[in-house]
Amino acid sequence: MYYKTLKSSETGKKFTEFRNRQEEVDTKAREFISKVGAERWLPASFCIAGGVRQVIFPKGYEVPKCWRLADKKYNSYAPRESVKEGNQLAAEMAALPTISIAEFHDVFNYKCSASFSHAGYATAPEHYVFTIFKEDLNSYTPPSDCVEILQSEYLKLLGK
Repeated sequence: MYYKTLKSSETGKKFTEFRNRQEEVDTKAREFISKVGAERWLPASFCIAGGVRQVIFPKGYEVPKCWRLADKKYNSYAPRESVKEGNQLAAEMAALPTISIAEFHDVFNYKCSASFSHAGYATAPEHYVFTIFKEDLNSYTPPSDCVEILQSEYLKLLGK
């Protein structure tokens, strides 16, 4: 199901606060991965933004011994906590700020029925648009300043 809200609405202001905070926490994650020589990261578990669970180094990069291969599928690394430097990196990663999925859903009063999923959102020139799972339609009451829209309007607002 698709919804829109004006950026100037109360919910729109909450989205703006969320996006500003999202940029702040993602900036901290980018600073961390840059510091360790990685090029990308996998976000912290159960978070919509921020945090670093694993890092991905550039191809051909000689990975320092304080990192261990954590996931072959992504070629991602986690700190080797059995060594001092790895333990320090793990502590730095744990201290990075995050935004939980629940905090994101609170922006528009959504209680997702799927444990490991989250709603989606995008920014249009004058609106924020978001989607929820159709399974939650009967139990979801959007804020009064949000309007349900068709997929065609959702795509039009996004210029697609």
